[in-house]
Amino acid sequence: MDEQLMKKMQMITSEEQAYLDEEPHVKKEIYTKKNEFEVDSQLFLREGKLITVRQSHQALQSKGEIQFVHAKEKTYPFAYMRSSNEEKILVVINPSNREESFAFDKKLGKAVYTLGGKVEFTDGIVKVPGCTVGFFEL
Repeated sequence: MDEQLMKKMQMITSEEQAYLDEEPHVKKEIYTKKNEFEVDSQLFLREGKLITVRQSHQALQSKGEIQFVHAKEKTYPFAYMRSSNEEKILVVINPSNREESFAFDKKLGKAVYTLGGKVEFTDGIVKVPGCTVGFFEL
């Protein structure tokens, strides 16, 4: 890989640094003291998987509509629904170190993509473990 590209990928933007400084529950150990992101081969594999998932689902593409399901300032998880004429997908993101949950009135279908823990849906509540991302068909 091009060394210049690698260096650029490792740099933290001022917005990312402000987010890290403000949010006490974010896993800061993925950042070094030099404010560089520790990139490993697994990151590249996950990015490739995300690209494949996005290309495979019309709702996740640029023409898909978005509806925020759980988006409150300084709380987690962040959840939104992407939809197209063909499908609906719920995206949940919990960057904190602890389990978070939110009420949701639709049943989660097949997991399209997950990273981290196992997202659970019981009695209208979505429970999202810390450091977890999930995309689910609806």
